[in-house]
Order: sequence, then structure tokens, then C-alpha cells
Amino acid sequence: MKSFIAVEGLDGCGKTTLTKMLANELKGLYLSTPPAVLKANGLRKKVDAEGSVQTRLFYYLLGNLLVSDEIKRMREFFPVVCDRYIHSTLSSFSTMVQAIGLDTNALGLEKPDITFFLLMSDEEERIERIRVRGRRTLNDVKQEDLDFRRQYLDYYQRNSAEFTFVDTSHETPAESLRKMKDELSRRGLLVPMILNT
Repeated sequence: MKSFIAVEGLDGCGKTTLTKMLANELKGLYLSTPPAVLKANGLRKKVDAEGSVQTRLFYYLLGNLLVSDEIKRMREFFPVVCDRYIHSTLSSFSTMVQAIGLDTNALGLEKPDITFFLLMSDEEERIERIRVRGRRTLNDVKQEDLDFRRQYLDYYQRNSAEFTFVDTSHETPAESLRKMKDELSRRGLLVPMILNT
């Protein structure tokens, strides 16, 4: 069974760039949630714009279930690195999850060997990265809301034992990737022979 690594974090922290770089370094598979099948024909935009909180929660849970099934199949052959996974859903909908008493352990999701949470101690730099990117997603707009961002980050702090935190502020992607690879190596999840040199 090959490694399964999840990468979480606010938009603008370098998450997608680093997830793709890490998958490439491991000669592994890059996945993201929600999967493409749930974004087809503008479905994600419609759910985000028009769906109730419950609809949005179950849409993103379905995305995690579909990706989990693919991870279970693919990690037989390749390391898998996933851009956002169950914790993104739980942190964004924590109030609803508590209100309905959802036990996500009962979902049978594939468990990561390690979950990185990329953070930026410099909020101005994170916002500037989003501006330079040239497009603002619905997530960007949501994460600009101070209450949402506080709830999101509070979730990760409350569950901090489940994450390996990496501050990407004032670093190049290569510098942040090196920190992630060092941690994987320390945990025996990195096999040097398969890395690009």
C-alpha cells in the first residue's frame, strides 16, 4: 500500500501548487475534491450559489466519498496526494455537522498517512497571492469574511493533533516543498529512490 497524503489550507497558501509538486516528486497521483464529475456542467457553482447549507454539506461529503473510493483503488499502485479532503468540508460546515450529529468516522473514508495544513502567518501575503493569481473563487470571497476564517482556523487548532502545520509565508514553493519532504522522510513516508533529483 502506497502513501496517501492530504493537503489542507486557506486559498492563497500555495496548496494546489505544492500538492501538484509533491505528487510529481513522489511519482504519484494528484487528486482534488470535489472531483471533476461533481463540477461538470456548472454543478459546483450552482450548489455553492443556490444550495442550502445542508445541500452544500452533502455535496462536499459526496465529493470526499467519491475521491476516497478512487484513493483506495489507486494507492495500491501509486502514492496519492490530495488537494483538500474531509477536513476542508468539516471545517467549512462545522456548525451543521454538529447540529445533525454527523459521525464522519462512519463514512468509511480512506485515512491519510499524514495531513499537512498549510498556513500563512502573513495574511497580507496570502491576499496578495490571490490578487496576483488573477481570479477570485467563491472560496476566496468566503474566506475574506473574518468570522468564517476564524471558524475555519479554529477547527484546525482544536484538532491540531491530526495535522502537520507548514507555514508557507515568505517562502518559495521549493522551500515549502522541502519542509514537507523532510517531514515525510522523518516519518518513513518518503522513499528517496523514487524522487526526482
